Amino acid sequence: MRYVLIVLVTGLLAGLLSACQLGEKSEADKLHELEVACLAGGGAWDVFTGSCAERLDPQDAQAFIDQAIRYFNLDQYEFAIQNLDEAIRHDPQHALAYLYRGLAYVDLGQYERAIQDFDERIRLNPQYALLGYHNRGRAYYALGQYERAIEDYDEAIRLNPQYVLAYHNRGLAYVNLGQTQRAIEDYDEAIRLDPQYATAYLNRGTAYHKLGQMQRANQDWDEAVRLDPSLEWR
Repeated sequence: MRYVLIVLVTGLLAGLLSACQLGEKSEADKLHELEVACLAGGGAWDVFTGSCAERLDPQDAQAFIDQAIRYFNLDQYEFAIQNLDEAIRHDPQHALAYLYRGLAYVDLGQYERAIQDFDERIRLNPQYALLGYHNRGRAYYALGQYERAIEDYDEAIRLNPQYVLAYHNRGLAYVNLGQTQRAIEDYDEAIRLDPQYATAYLNRGTAYHKLGQMQRANQDWDEAVRLDPSLEWR
């Protein structure tokens, strides 16, 4: 009996060691293998359903954009970009393809490439380029080019004076330029437009703290945490 137990335990340990050495396939690995097999067989992999479908129409730019959005929602930005490249190749005037590809580049931290795509989105239709201006502002902000970010946020606000995020993000840029009072004015407007915007209270509190107005700072921080207890603040 003791011998049998030793054999069983030894076998179990060997199995565990083998699994550790070889590595078990994750669900992502298995799905990737299915995708490779699907593409090799002439199909089109649907990342939303995890299934193999008929190949995308190579002339249908929108089909590639729809597929890219599915990848985007799964945080698979490189695959999203590949599909958007195809969409743009088939329809170089498709403004949304540039916008989505720019957003993917932002999430990958490739801000210069994102700016190029937002430039093209704005060029194609400047009167309906609210998101192009706003997200180009985000990219400039990430690069530390705060004045250029503010210019784009200004334009986004001109196109839509009710666009809460543009006021908030312009406030962040003003803080980085040392223009704290102007930042507070933007946070004020963001909060007026959306009284439930916890992050705006948080950042306005930080701005008041910079000005030494601790009572107002604490009031805003308290309100931020009341609206969103997950926010971290000091």
